[in-house]
Amino acid sequence: MTDTDNNDAKKRRIAEAVHPILEDGDEFHIERDDGSTEVKGEGEFSTPSALRESNPELYGHLSRVSSSIDNAIGCSALLILPLGLMAGLFGVEIWGNYHEGVEVIAEEIHFWSYIIALIFGSMLSAKIKGFLERRAFAREREELVEAIRSARISLDALIAVTAGDTELDDVRDALKTDRKLRDRLE
Repeated sequence: MTDTDNNDAKKRRIAEAVHPILEDGDEFHIERDDGSTEVKGEGEFSTPSALRESNPELYGHLSRVSSSIDNAIGCSALLILPLGLMAGLFGVEIWGNYHEGVEVIAEEIHFWSYIIALIFGSMLSAKIKGFLERRAFAREREELVEAIRSARISLDALIAVTAGDTELDDVRDALKTDRKLRDRLE
């Protein structure tokens, strides 16, 4: 009996054993390691990317670009600005309480001022995040163009092949919207 026959027999026995408890559309991943068996439900396991299997070099390049995008953003731009605006308002309020002539400013800072500062700071942080993502992608654009050309894959096919691969979400979004990249590949 070959390994393939042995694997087919195991799959058949597993299918027969779990068939009575499964419903249509159920999807599970069963793994045995070091004597223990682990069952993962839908969404708890990842299937290997088709691109990772067919063109590991291009997949690695896209993964590196995605990591560059993630590293360019960090969390500082998202947290510092809204919190800084709120701290600035609080500072003006405290300062106004102890200096004559500034009480009017301190009295006008209400609860809603903090909410507006938080919303404005968050919106500004989102714009900064988008700018940093685009700039990080632009730095990698030329190398990415060469990698895509050498892989002999169209941009639309690349976007389709990477769909569902959460590791490449950032770079896939950039591939969809970057007009300069599309122009260079056409």
